[in-house]
Amino acid sequence: MIKAVILDLGNVVIQTDYNRVYSILEQHSHCPKERMRDLIFASPVYRDFEMGNSSIEQFYEEVTRTIQLKMDLKQFCAVWSDAFLPEAILPDELLRTLASRYRLIALSDNNPIHFPVIRNLFPILNRFHDFTLSYQVKAIKPMPEIYEAAVQKAGCLPQECFFVDDVERNVQGARNCGLHGYRFESHEKLLQTLKERGINFKGDQADQLS
Repeated sequence: MIKAVILDLGNVVIQTDYNRVYSILEQHSHCPKERMRDLIFASPVYRDFEMGNSSIEQFYEEVTRTIQLKMDLKQFCAVWSDAFLPEAILPDELLRTLASRYRLIALSDNNPIHFPVIRNLFPILNRFHDFTLSYQVKAIKPMPEIYEAAVQKAGCLPQECFFVDDVERNVQGARNCGLHGYRFESHEKLLQTLKERGINFKGDQADQLS
C-alpha cells in the first residue's frame, strides 16, 4: 500500500525554461547561448553546485570565468532565478488532497539560489510535508543516497513510496532503490496513473475520471 507520494519539482510541479536565462546571459557574455547549456548546465560546474559542493560565490566565479560573463553577483543571482514560469503544472487542489491522505515529499535537484526563490514564488509548495534537496543531502538523482533521504523523510518503506519525475533515468534510479516510479508526461496522464495505482485523491480531479 502506498503511504507516501514523492514528487520532483522542475517540470512536474513547476515549469522551467532555461532559455530565458541563457538569452539574458548572452547579452553580457561573448559566449553564444547555444553553447551555454554544455558549458554550464551539463557541466561539472553545475553538478557540483547542485550537490552542495560549491558555494553561490564559487558557482558565480566559475560561470563568470567559463563564459566570460560581465555581470555582478547580485545581478547574476536574479538572472539565474528567471528560469521559472509563473503558472504551476499541477493544481494546488491536487497537492492539497494528496497531502491529506499521504506523506507528500518533494525530491529535487536544486541549489541555494533557486530554492528560496521558488518557495517565495509558488505558495503551492507549502502543501509538501518536507523537502529532499540535492544541495542539502550532497547527492543528485539518480544517486541512491537522494532517494534514501526522501524515503527517510517519508517515514515508510521504499515500496510504500510512489515517485514521479519527468526524466526516465531518475525514475529508474528510484525503482532501483525499491520505490514505485512513474515518468511524468502530463497532469491528465498522472491523474489516470494515480487512479490505476489505487492512490486516492478527491475533488475536481477525481470527478474527471469517475
